[in-house]
Amino acid sequence: MEGAILALAAVVSARVLLTPAARRELGSRPMLAMLSAVLALVALGGAAWVASQVPLARRAMGGGVAVILAASFVRARPGFGARRGLPPGSLGLRESLEAIDDAEYYSRTSDRLGPIFKMSQIHQPVACITDLETGFTLFREQEHRLRQSDWAFNRLVPGGYLEYMDGEPHARLRGLLAPGFTPEAAEAADSAIAEVARAQLAEMADAASDGGVHPEEYLLPIAHAGLIRAVLGVSPGHPEYEALRERFTELNRPLDLFLPIPRASREAFDGLARTVSRLAAAAARREDRHDDESEGIASPSVLARVASDNPDLADDASAIGTLVLMVKEGGIMTRGMLRWVIKMLADHPEQAERLRQVAADPSELDGRAEAFALEAIRRFESPYLYRRVAEDVEVGGFRIPRGWLVRLCLAEAHARPEVFSDPQRFDPGRFERSDHAESFCPFGAGSRVCPGRDVALEVAKVTAREAAVGYDLRTVSDGPAWRINRHWGLWRPSLRLMVSLNRRPG
Repeated sequence: MEGAILALAAVVSARVLLTPAARRELGSRPMLAMLSAVLALVALGGAAWVASQVPLARRAMGGGVAVILAASFVRARPGFGARRGLPPGSLGLRESLEAIDDAEYYSRTSDRLGPIFKMSQIHQPVACITDLETGFTLFREQEHRLRQSDWAFNRLVPGGYLEYMDGEPHARLRGLLAPGFTPEAAEAADSAIAEVARAQLAEMADAASDGGVHPEEYLLPIAHAGLIRAVLGVSPGHPEYEALRERFTELNRPLDLFLPIPRASREAFDGLARTVSRLAAAAARREDRHDDESEGIASPSVLARVASDNPDLADDASAIGTLVLMVKEGGIMTRGMLRWVIKMLADHPEQAERLRQVAADPSELDGRAEAFALEAIRRFESPYLYRRVAEDVEVGGFRIPRGWLVRLCLAEAHARPEVFSDPQRFDPGRFERSDHAESFCPFGAGSRVCPGRDVALEVAKVTAREAAVGYDLRTVSDGPAWRINRHWGLWRPSLRLMVSLNRRPG
């Protein structure tokens, strides 16, 4: 019996380790994988020797493993915790690992178990909600029992980054910065975005001459152009622009929540903070603000407005650091949108032709380009919102215990057929017919809505416009979408994607 229990444990462990997510994690960290293997062999060898010498220890090991296996089996059952009011769903590790590779996991599980269900993100239990009204009602009415999740770069900013603040600090900083994020500030970045987008598209077209190009490496400069101009008031012709862009690119290196911040990332952040502080001080004195986007700090922009309203902004390390990270994080998120904008233009040439049909009417062209960008966001870049449960909460008749995460699944909510007919079809026209204001919230809602939403949409809209009018895009080769080896990773076009770009006359 002891042998059978240990053999079963070995089989279960092997099945977990052979999942694609586990194999990728071990493959991406070879030193950690080797160390883990050595430690495991030493531990197993020691346990085997003790078991052979001490029968009581062998029985204790068998009993302990049996208890762990039984507990794991019970937790993996969808009905686990029902008597305590927990939602349905499995907390099993193997299902958690398989969910990383399954783009349909949340929608399929919601169809099977309902709009509120539980799962486990490795060691962390999560209550998933796929109904927008239910999720936003929870966030609004029980906000005092919820906390923001933490993130590695939060440690860069004194006092923390705005997105991960709670209570009065969040209200103060948001109240300080939000007035600067106006539609006018986003629209003023149009020419800067268009200039860089044209240059990057031209480079892509040149690189694609031998059979296609993957768009990835050409997109971040476009995102940076829009965000640096709209948020910081610095256009590509500004003497500070290239240094800012290089430091933001350096700051994009991944950070680990449980490891020290690398020196290069800290230096890049500190350099950016000093530059933004100096620009803010000059803007507050009105010494460096101009309508000419090639000089000084252009207006309208977030920094120009906020510095004008708050002369001491340059000395507010939390506000300056948050502005830096808004550009940094906004660049990453906006680049994700651009990946899918370019891919959808290549996959759906008929939609690109619809944009070209109204090229002579700038207003109509921008309207259709924005609808195109919104549909790309709905289909591929509507991720999720997370909260950490500080006190037990009730939602939809279920209890979510303290210490759990809540995941509001925006992507799945935006794919419900009762909200968006034929939701898997790429149809920009749906956003020309309606704005779906109540059912489409890719940037959040309420007091937590992303303040940079207009800027991100402006970058995606202008890129779609410039690409469709200037080029014929076609998909040369493709493969399955992928994401980093984490539950919170966003899906990206295949690494095998290759796109051709042929310049259009005129």
